Amino acid sequence: KDDTKPTALFLHGGPGAGCYPNHARFFDPKKWRVVLLDQRGCGRSTYPASPLDANDTPRLVDDLEVLRERIIGDAAWDCVLGGSWGVTLAL
Repeated sequence: KDDTKPTALFLHGGPGAGCYPNHARFFDPKKWRVVLLDQRGCGRSTYPASPLDANDTPRLVDDLEVLRERIIGDAAWDCVLGGSWGVTLAL
């Protein structure tokens, strides 16, 4: 964990997609701490149901807030980047 670097969150498209290590390529690792999140029910997520069960925008945004609080506390993300559906969540 390097708290001296700004923290970026990458949000994949979906539903059903996931993050891959190559998504971190958008950020210089010397300058950024990058978080790749598999949204609930997608990729390597441990959410037990299908991507479409109890999976709506408010719940996904709540998931992102829990993640933010665990990683950076009360601060805001320094950058949020998304692809496809991830762009909608990033807004």
